[in-house]
Amino acid sequence: MILPHKIVHEHGSESVFFVHGWPDNGDLWNDTMEALPDKYRCVSVTVPHFGGREEAERMQYRREGYKHWEMTEHLAETLRVTCPSEHRVTMVIFDWGAFWGFKMIERYPNICSRVIAVDVGPLGSKVMSGANMTGLFMVGIYYQYRIIFYYLLARFSDRLRPVADKYLQRFASKLTEEAPLDRSYITADAGYPYYFLHIDAMRQFLRLDPPPKQVPQESVPPQPVLFMYGKKKPLQFFDKPWLEALQKRTDGSQVYAMDCAHWIMIKCRDEFIAHTKEWLDKTDAAPRKESAAVFHAKQ
Repeated sequence: MILPHKIVHEHGSESVFFVHGWPDNGDLWNDTMEALPDKYRCVSVTVPHFGGREEAERMQYRREGYKHWEMTEHLAETLRVTCPSEHRVTMVIFDWGAFWGFKMIERYPNICSRVIAVDVGPLGSKVMSGANMTGLFMVGIYYQYRIIFYYLLARFSDRLRPVADKYLQRFASKLTEEAPLDRSYITADAGYPYYFLHIDAMRQFLRLDPPPKQVPQESVPPQPVLFMYGKKKPLQFFDKPWLEALQKRTDGSQVYAMDCAHWIMIKCRDEFIAHTKEWLDKTDAAPRKESAAVFHAKQ
């Protein structure tokens, strides 16, 4: 499936592929894309059910949404179509976009040459022990179970869908106060990533699914990484050993902690754009990997 997308600097010689998270859509990246030099062909996608119900009906999305492995494939296929095969590709990934982006790299290691990860690290390689399940449960209580509740209301009851949407939008407005964008389009249907995250974790904990492949922290991902995260929040969405390993790498990877919470590209807009442009320039002379070309050849 080719996801809805927007392209800025269409004739650029390199591609930058942007993936948002909940409860945003591809417009989250508008300021960043416009600020980058026109040599970068910028592509921002809007993932299923994050562009409103009218778009969902036009695209004929499944009502229940998509499992994480399916999202990985949809994003990879969209990248393949929108980023020319001769381009070096940089992925900019945030929130659920980072979750799926790291999974894309795990499945297609040569899909990109560089990664800019925002506030979320690679969290998908943990074996679900009792301690990890407890941690996931605590995060769920903090905010995720409410999103899942509205999602299930909308999924199984046509009559309750408008009610679920209304209360989900109110809740989303509270959670996103530092980034007051127009999110009137978001519906309860967009809660499927949280639902499938907890279903997958439970299946793994019960040994119904095999555990994820374990890889050394220092090698995830294999590409140079610019990681920017917000310091002002009660939960951090990355493992401390991964962050420490990233800071020790000698491939041009960098880490910046910023004085905001989660939506760095909005709350710390100028700093975010400055770090992004500087790092892209600084790593511009890095060896060109067989990124998109190898990936395209596998399709």
